[in-house]
Amino acid sequence: MKKVLPLLIFLSSLIIHGQKTPINGSIQDKLGKVINAHIINKNTKEGTFSNENGIFIINATLGDELEITSIQHHTQKVTVANIIIKTKKININLHLKDYVLDEVEIKKTNLYGFLERDFKQTPEDVAVVKSKGALDFSKINFEEKVILPEDEIDKSKVDISKKTDPTQKFEGISLLKFSLFTRKKEKRLAQKIAREKLEDQLTKNIVNLIGKHAFTKHYKIPSDKIYHFINFNRSSELINLVKNKEVFKLIEFLKEKSIIYLKEINKNP
Repeated sequence: MKKVLPLLIFLSSLIIHGQKTPINGSIQDKLGKVINAHIINKNTKEGTFSNENGIFIINATLGDELEITSIQHHTQKVTVANIIIKTKKININLHLKDYVLDEVEIKKTNLYGFLERDFKQTPEDVAVVKSKGALDFSKINFEEKVILPEDEIDKSKVDISKKTDPTQKFEGISLLKFSLFTRKKEKRLAQKIAREKLEDQLTKNIVNLIGKHAFTKHYKIPSDKIYHFINFNRSSELINLVKNKEVFKLIEFLKEKSIIYLKEINKNP
């Protein structure tokens, strides 16, 4: 019996270590709750975002590394410990980034408290002094005639009336039209490739944005039907939500569509 007990403890620890557990977390900083922070499990590559209350849910196992990022905060990494697995809770405090202003040099000036005297003590701005001189036209005699030297272009006898070949003129226009047509065609092709690439990766991007557990736990979609569910609801609205990373609107969209989807598959099993 004494030999069996340590073996049972060892086997139970292995089971706990390999089992995924949904962790309920909250994120805050010294100002309050942190919204739209990105939480990703570096081991499983699953990710999610904190909601308007700084709350999130993510699957993890013992020893997994969670990375928390936010635009206004320093990135933080947390290793999932036994206490987190047992309580299924985690509280994360992020630190705000410090923004340092450029150095400003302030020169000391001795002032006397009298405006007229202090004004004389204040050093003048060089740019202001030079600009005043540039606008001074008092020394210019506008009645004096100005005779410029003969231009070198006037000396040269260039026949500017030389006629050009009309065919060359139209050839240039044709080349210009062909160039513009080619650029438009290349632009449309690039847009088509980008659109097709986004659509091909649509399912993967959605799962990464809201987490695989959201489909099975919140939408009641079987794990083997997740990809079929996303393709079933593929539309321009869904693509735009993923493209613009509007996570909360995407969650509401999929929630509404899951009700319709479950009715359909239950009707036609």
